[in-house]
Amino acid sequence: MTVWYRPDSSWKKTELYYRTFVGGESLSSVAMEKACCGWYKAVVPDSKGGKVRLAFTDGSEWDTGGMRYYATGDSAAVAGGQVIADVTPNCVATTKQ
Repeated sequence: MTVWYRPDSSWKKTELYYRTFVGGESLSSVAMEKACCGWYKAVVPDSKGGKVRLAFTDGSEWDTGGMRYYATGDSAAVAGGQVIADVTPNCVATTKQ
């Protein structure tokens, strides 16, 4: 599952903590990489389309959505306290001239 996250603009880095529920519970974390337009992305391996709980941190602040960030499918975008499944943020590519 590819996870997209748009943090508060004050965050300089973002780490994704996730719990999978496929074949038992597993808690892991991964550093997210800058993608575009303020979005970060990371891949949750081996989710097999099953339910995944998500939480995000910049190292001091946490965004857990009140422990309500759950997603299933191939991708999910999280922003403004909402999770939208099977979506990729629409980032505009431009060429500097």
